[in-house]
Amino acid sequence: EEAHTDRQGDPASTAQRRASMLARISDARQRHSSGGGGCGCEPDTDVRFTTRAPPVQHWCAHRYGRDALPDKDHKTANAWQSYETNGKDSSFEYYEVHQIVVDQAGTSYNDALRLENFGIVDEQGDRFDHFIVYWKDKFWDPREWSSTKGTRLFDKGGGSAGFVPAVADGQPLHLTLIPAQSDGNVWGKKAYSVFISKRTKPAGDSNGDLRINIKGCGSAYDPASWSSVTDQPDVFAPPQWNVGTHPYDCSKAEASWWYDLGYYSTLYRLGDDKWKGYSRVEVYFWDGVDLEAPVSTSYVELKVRAKRNGDAHLLCQFLKEGGGLAGLSTLNNYKGGLDLARLRRLSVEVFHGGLYTRELPTTMRIAVHGYGRLSQYALAREYGENPHWDMGTLGGVLLSSEFAILSGAVELSSRCLSTSGANDPCIDVYDIQNGYSARRGLGPVQLNSAYKPMKNADNNYAVRVFDYKQCGSWLTASDGPEVMGQGSLLMYMTILTADDSIKMAVSGIAFQHITLFQGNAGGAANIGSYGKTREAPGETTGMSVDGLYAHRVLQKDASFDGLGGLIVTRNGCYGSKVTNSWIKNVYVPSLGGVFQNGNGGRLGPNVMYRLFSLGFCCDPKQCPFAAEKPQPEQFYEKIYFKSWNNYLNPVDDSEFYSLGVDQKSVKGYIKPIDMFDTSRPNDPGLYVKTYSGQIKDNNKFWYAVDAFPPVNGQPSPDCRKRGVNSCYFTGCTIQAACNTRFEGITAGAVVVNFPTQ
Repeated sequence: EEAHTDRQGDPASTAQRRASMLARISDARQRHSSGGGGCGCEPDTDVRFTTRAPPVQHWCAHRYGRDALPDKDHKTANAWQSYETNGKDSSFEYYEVHQIVVDQAGTSYNDALRLENFGIVDEQGDRFDHFIVYWKDKFWDPREWSSTKGTRLFDKGGGSAGFVPAVADGQPLHLTLIPAQSDGNVWGKKAYSVFISKRTKPAGDSNGDLRINIKGCGSAYDPASWSSVTDQPDVFAPPQWNVGTHPYDCSKAEASWWYDLGYYSTLYRLGDDKWKGYSRVEVYFWDGVDLEAPVSTSYVELKVRAKRNGDAHLLCQFLKEGGGLAGLSTLNNYKGGLDLARLRRLSVEVFHGGLYTRELPTTMRIAVHGYGRLSQYALAREYGENPHWDMGTLGGVLLSSEFAILSGAVELSSRCLSTSGANDPCIDVYDIQNGYSARRGLGPVQLNSAYKPMKNADNNYAVRVFDYKQCGSWLTASDGPEVMGQGSLLMYMTILTADDSIKMAVSGIAFQHITLFQGNAGGAANIGSYGKTREAPGETTGMSVDGLYAHRVLQKDASFDGLGGLIVTRNGCYGSKVTNSWIKNVYVPSLGGVFQNGNGGRLGPNVMYRLFSLGFCCDPKQCPFAAEKPQPEQFYEKIYFKSWNNYLNPVDDSEFYSLGVDQKSVKGYIKPIDMFDTSRPNDPGLYVKTYSGQIKDNNKFWYAVDAFPPVNGQPSPDCRKRGVNSCYFTGCTIQAACNTRFEGITAGAVVVNFPTQ
């Protein structure tokens, strides 16, 4: 725990800490050195593709163990709890991914690949020697991991689903493999993903007039390795400190002297005059490369000065032009003759100039792609809990600034003026994998984000994200990608995160075909992103999700604030006004288990507390995400959910809630929200349906949202009389029941349209 010791000023800790960090990097490189097809690929994985033939060009594997990251407060473990299929407590602990690259469309990959699991789970004699494949909203019955000649991913005839999915230019395959027994009983502690992507052009072809090759493995914490990382070190450089020009004579130093500092990320130089003539910048990862550094134009600006005259001389020596700090990648790399332990403890006054992305020309577009990986493994290990340094000390100021930059994976802004992510994105991120993430209160990917703006320019322009995989965000407060450019398009992503996976926070943003491994510190989709939409307090409109496949859901309880659910708002009353937005084609598999108290929620490897939890919390005493000064009005209008097929019976009812909203000085309402297609009221294929699994010999029984408000504090009798389940269409006799609560809702503040008799 060097980080904690060092914050307390142990003089020996700096050298220990740097040695520890470099040892972890070295260990990671050794682990990654001989697997698959690149310096970043890992050997000794559970699953191995024992045979690979054309059209397969590349295979690379990575392991993500939850126990590889620190968890002193147990928040991480708590976010991934579930049950075994017999109802005993369990958790999700290990995730392994395999990137396959092919050069042909179609299904020939299935004939070319044979796999075997060398880590078959044997739990007290129960061997989980089969696997179930999930793709989008389809699944294939259990197949054996091993055979004499290896195992295909899919039966040649398509197995129980009746077909083999085809890979294409516009359709990578994001497959989930769940260990199981031959009867379908699954093992929930492990899961595997196989990503099959068609390479759209030869690896050497470039779309850019400035191409930056990431050709070797390296780390921001080890600048000596950078020469092997890239062929463009003049523009893509290790993050480093810059110190302003000050005409100071340190022998006369005074505490009143301010020093201008900047900490610049890898692509900061892209805004320099030398590079402004380039219109298409391409950052290309060679196959299997592993980079432990951001791809980012972010930077921090600040000013510091000593609080005491007695410290002014030492501070001047360290911060003057050409002094010890200038050019360092991280404070821990300092090797000069000054007393670093004392420097870190110096009491300073700080003025934060801001955290920005570099302003680029309107003619410049940026692409980041390739079948490599970005990872913050060493950072997540060292600072995984975001330790909140003492900001009254020089060490705290510098280390927290470094953390803000280094904990980002891809952080870019472009103002190319386009609002069409599908046709002309200003930023295009595709094929890439992001590994372990640190707990930073933001997602590791920030693209045209309002949280990382340009200092003197607008970045509200379109982004495209395609075939992106975020695989190691086990820690809480590490969200999915945050894209906040209007008209952006995010397609074919797989996200493992304890926190919010999909953040809907800007007009016109569209998410399509998103596969999730969802923990319990956030929601699969957060509509309005805590009320902090880009346009707030104005209108945000036309947001959509089409195809949300939550293959793993670990939501055992109501989360940290009691407001948890699969789909959430957690609106903190920042004045957002969300209109004409929707979520459709949602799929959640069960994976088996028992029922709570015999007839309640499904308790198994997948567990869901609520299907949705929507509302406002404007009281910061009750909700940590609430605005200190709530805005007078916020609302959701014309929202619709449709075509949801949820096979995981929730533990508790869905909920609409309102906390700290008096509908006078602070207003908040949701009306209407549709739980089906109101133009086709008798089409159950368009309902929000839950297949309870509780009805013996009737696994097709389902119930729709039944949201009649309570009467005199009791469930409305209309739920039973007028609610809809599958019996309305099949003639069975199971009665409907209320399944939606209203907590603190003023009459008329929520209007729900749902199927009724």
